[in-house]
Amino acid sequence: MKFRTRETTTFLYVLFRDLKGFSAEDLHKEARRAGKLAVGFHYLVRESGVVALGREADAVADYDMENCDSAIYVLVDQGQRKRPTDSQRTAVKALIVAITERHPEVKIIKQHQ
Repeated sequence: MKFRTRETTTFLYVLFRDLKGFSAEDLHKEARRAGKLAVGFHYLVRESGVVALGREADAVADYDMENCDSAIYVLVDQGQRKRPTDSQRTAVKALIVAITERHPEVKIIKQHQ
């Protein structure tokens, strides 16, 4: 599936959520069941720190997400923990570095559940 490419990247949202054990594949299936073409986020950071691709890095986010046409979304599976794991923190920092190198003016917004 090819989504429209973002023309600008102004925001980087890092969302910390309890995914209740859902894998990236489970989230894709749920999105399809809900009538969407794919998940709305770009990256998923698992508890182990492994990063899964949600949709292409340069694609727009899902239309029901804030600033969808100018934002990159990183979803961090925090589970029931109050804080991300060390592996997740390392992975998120690496993603932020990579994204800000490509988009130096991006505004980072972290949202905890």
